[in-house]
Amino acid sequence: MARTLIEGTESLKAIATRNEEVGTIRVGVIHSMITGLLPEILIAMKEARPGILVDVQPGQSVDLYQKVLDGTLDAAILVEPPFAISKEHVWRELRRDRLIVLTSSTEQETDVLTILRQAPFIRYDRKHWGGRTVEGYLRREKLSPLDRYELDSLEAIVVLVDRGLGVSLIPDWLPPWPEGLRLRKIAVDRAPTRNVGVIYRQLSSKDRLVEAFSQEACKAAKAKELTLRL
Repeated sequence: MARTLIEGTESLKAIATRNEEVGTIRVGVIHSMITGLLPEILIAMKEARPGILVDVQPGQSVDLYQKVLDGTLDAAILVEPPFAISKEHVWRELRRDRLIVLTSSTEQETDVLTILRQAPFIRYDRKHWGGRTVEGYLRREKLSPLDRYELDSLEAIVVLVDRGLGVSLIPDWLPPWPEGLRLRKIAVDRAPTRNVGVIYRQLSSKDRLVEAFSQEACKAAKAKELTLRL
């Protein structure tokens, strides 16, 4: 009951200030974007939209998506779902992470298919939507890697590859990556991408605030991309 009253009070405040960019929004963020893009977004919000406070809640895409649907979160930055998004919600793509084969620096082979067929494979967890993108590529190419581990952390995967425990096929997510690694990144021809974006409900008491966040997120993503190309 107390939680319902608090949420009701927040909704009334949001309605009262609907035409103003003042208030708090709850935003879920997948782990690879917390260090890769979120700092730039928060800096932009602080400078351009100082009246909006962002309550960040980390999590996995599947869970964050459900929280946006049930209203626990006002928005989320996550991997694009492998199904149609409800018409009640807005999806804005922020970036596309191409798939790469990752090996240790000592690996001599350069052919992607040969590496994936012969080397011990460290798999990106298939419960993740990004992991399903990887799985889709392997099935399309009729590849059955020699699975050694299956992990839900991209950071953990790259560390294991660095230590020579296997190779992997993962999205080339935004830096920073763990420091001190000596890795080889090999581009994969005709591979699908892991698309990352922001999702939120179209009509809500905080739609003005969430739309402002979405705009700054898109600007930050473009600026980051330009920086990486230079």
